[in-house]
Amino acid sequence: MNIFRSLILVAIAITAFAATAQKSIVQRKCWLDGNIAASQSLAEGPVSIDISSLKAGLHSFAIRVQDSDGKWSSSVTRFFLKPAAPSEATIVRCMYWFDGDIQHAVTAPLEGNNGVISVDVIELAAGEHTLSWIVGDDKGAWSEVTTEMVYIPYHDGDVNHDNEINISDVTALISYVLNEDPSLINLESADFNGDGNVNISDIVAMINYIMSN
Repeated sequence: MNIFRSLILVAIAITAFAATAQKSIVQRKCWLDGNIAASQSLAEGPVSIDISSLKAGLHSFAIRVQDSDGKWSSSVTRFFLKPAAPSEATIVRCMYWFDGDIQHAVTAPLEGNNGVISVDVIELAAGEHTLSWIVGDDKGAWSEVTTEMVYIPYHDGDVNHDNEINISDVTALISYVLNEDPSLINLESADFNGDGNVNISDIVAMINYIMSN
């Protein structure tokens, strides 16, 4: 919107002033953003103020009137928001990072792939993480940061959380089966053969997997 209609504000100022002075109104002045030195005169009746030169954002509009005795009323101020003009920029890139580690952020192009990118999580340990991202346009501007929680599932057999399946997982699983101490392993990934139980059968299945790989 490039024109701010001030009819209501004019009516408020005139009514407030006339109620105390009972004089005729001979002059009306208004100004924007507190700049009374740049005030302009208003004609009687509904008027329009050109705000095309204002930047997008919050602004103030003030008005006062003068009576036939030369006395000015108190100013009346209202605030209004000028919306930003629609951007013609094109989103061309995305930057993302995990767990607040922006120093290791990854930038990926979005052109030519319908805005879909593959996020590499191979280095992340299983469990909960935060994924943050921003997008950038072809004019060099970046969006605000968006952050979501993501969950990396545990790999079956990786009972000690080192992102590998090896003899150390077998050792941890044997200790659990002998002692039944769940603090030694991650039960979510300990059921290696998928039968719903964690026992010697999982140890055998894990050893066979390691030997065959």
